[in-house]
Amino acid sequence: HSISALGSSENNNTEYWSNYAQQIQYSREYTKNAAPGAVFYSVSYLNGGNATGLGDYLLKNKFQHLSLTPAIDWKAKHSYGKVTNLRISSNTLLWDNAGYVKYAIYAIPDGVTDAKAQSSTAGGILADYLIGISYTNSYALASKYRSGYHFAVSIVDYFSNEFAPRFTTETVNYAPATTLISPNNGERLFTDFTLQWEKADAETYRLEIYSDKNLAHQVYSVSSGFSDDNTAVSYSALYEDFSNGVYYWRVITGKDACEEVSSSDIFSFVINKNEIEEGYIKKRDMATYDDVNGLKLENRWERSVKENFGNISFDAAGELNKGFCVVNDTIYVCGRASNNSAAKCYIDKYDAATGAYFGRMNLSPDISGGTYPCNDIIKDDAGHILVYNYSMRMKSYPVKLYMIDKITGAASLVATCTTAKTNRADYCKVIGDVLTGNFTVYAALTQSNIVAKWNVVNGVATEDTGTTLTQFTSNAAKIGAAPRVFPVNDTEFVMNSRTTVPALYNFATGAIVSTFGNGSAAIPSLTSNIATNGFASFVCGENAFAIFPATDYDGTDGYTFNIVQTSRDLDFDNMTLLWTIPKEGLGAVNNSNNNALIDYELSGSDTAKIYLYVPGNGLASYRITGLSSTGIIPVTAPTDDIVINSHSNSITFSTMADDAWIYDISGQLVSHHRFTSCIMTSTLSRGVYIVKVRTGRTVTVRKIMIR
Repeated sequence: HSISALGSSENNNTEYWSNYAQQIQYSREYTKNAAPGAVFYSVSYLNGGNATGLGDYLLKNKFQHLSLTPAIDWKAKHSYGKVTNLRISSNTLLWDNAGYVKYAIYAIPDGVTDAKAQSSTAGGILADYLIGISYTNSYALASKYRSGYHFAVSIVDYFSNEFAPRFTTETVNYAPATTLISPNNGERLFTDFTLQWEKADAETYRLEIYSDKNLAHQVYSVSSGFSDDNTAVSYSALYEDFSNGVYYWRVITGKDACEEVSSSDIFSFVINKNEIEEGYIKKRDMATYDDVNGLKLENRWERSVKENFGNISFDAAGELNKGFCVVNDTIYVCGRASNNSAAKCYIDKYDAATGAYFGRMNLSPDISGGTYPCNDIIKDDAGHILVYNYSMRMKSYPVKLYMIDKITGAASLVATCTTAKTNRADYCKVIGDVLTGNFTVYAALTQSNIVAKWNVVNGVATEDTGTTLTQFTSNAAKIGAAPRVFPVNDTEFVMNSRTTVPALYNFATGAIVSTFGNGSAAIPSLTSNIATNGFASFVCGENAFAIFPATDYDGTDGYTFNIVQTSRDLDFDNMTLLWTIPKEGLGAVNNSNNNALIDYELSGSDTAKIYLYVPGNGLASYRITGLSSTGIIPVTAPTDDIVINSHSNSITFSTMADDAWIYDISGQLVSHHRFTSCIMTSTLSRGVYIVKVRTGRTVTVRKIMIR
């Protein structure tokens, strides 16, 4: 529809608008190919620079409902069936992952039958009932849909072809699904390997491997030759059978008594036979670390620019490689080619087990522009990696966070954070799962007294709801340069910067809860300022730890880090120094961005893997073992401040938990969750479990039965 006539003020009125509305109606009624869409030229006459009004009029009178993108139906496509295991749990729709697709979600009033909900002209369900699109296999239901509705979910491929819907009103008996164990999702493989999954109450297994994330090109389908050890099922694969590439695999379970099969989640693995770092020799910190209270520390590997190591190098002395994080045994170090807004950006990857370099992944140019891109890399609570830009003036240049595909480097914008403050933002932290669209972003603003906080709801960041700090360490009057924030729970966070030492703050008041004060005999190296900003804390078994820089480049041995044992509430006064690592330092190159960073991954309840990174100096990994094997405290006489409820497919808590642990009856840790009020239990085997929940300084324990 050419609508340029609206550029004349005498034509831009309801009479003209209604004529366009009638043309749209004719297109709908007399379509020949079930594609009753409309195209307008141009937007400047809808609600733009040349005219306004038509867009709002059509939105109210003709486009009252959501719709799907028209299908590119002439393209060759893979035929998908219905989603499987569609169910409702804790006001969330859940179903099995069907691959790299999206899903259309429909809410149908209970008075409307499934047949009546179908379109009589175009096929599928009427758009009147479409309530959203999901890019994951879950969808949180808004409160208005939690009663009086039933639901349908259909697969929509990336050509926008929609496939048959599955209704929640259907009664289907599915075979029990299994859970994939190894390789880890996204793991790189360098030799023959074993695919392993949990044994389910099923009679048949079918292992499927695909060469594409759409699951359209199957390269393996195996239904026999499995090994079974009563708890897990395995299949041995030959490395030589796979060419270079990314592969996606799942396991289909079947049972004669069940009408339909079930699918596991989908994992990927990577084969790149040209990727292993040639000539790399793993070196270790040769210092001896004494056992402390049954805890053992060992160095796994170290890469340093120091002369006796010389097994790593940095462009521009690491000034352009400011951040790192570790996910599923892979280390990600971000970088950019130069300090300008259009700089090319990349991520270097290392094997967390050996320190070997995997190679460089170039990032999408979508993240460039505005201010210096790829200033840091962080991970969310679900293990997604994100990069974001440096903002020299938050009021004018927002911080934009992009989720990065770990395989391709593709970038997806997940949040745009801005504030009325004019200060600089160097670094931020994310709590939650960005893929859900609901998470929280924190950032301390340089040379101010402000810690900003944005709650991202349905992918949109709210206004800054930050706090004003009323106290500072080290006689500082403001937040120092290059500050970092480390949320501990919903109400407390640790902040560290170039000119302050780590301190635990109350978010509501801005006051210091705990810090080293004027120095601690147990932590002597922090009696003066250290020009660094790193910090990490975690709980493993019944042990709580904190790790932070002990010295900077100006120290006798350069950068070192303290590992301390602490309480769960991070009482700084009662921290006990365990070790300072590396004893001979990681390097003494002045790193002007002040980053001396720590990350960690836990292996069950008895092992913690520690990772250190100082730009321009090096990378290292240590392992702490000898930790508590059970983590269970007596179940008798629990405090009931937190109510724990067990449902058919979930465990819910009466308040948001800072930490939640699930242990089996033998005391082995099954899973650990942070900042949640609901844990899905569909992957747990039947039996008795112990749930331990911590909120602030309150801990509640309850025994539950999974049926």
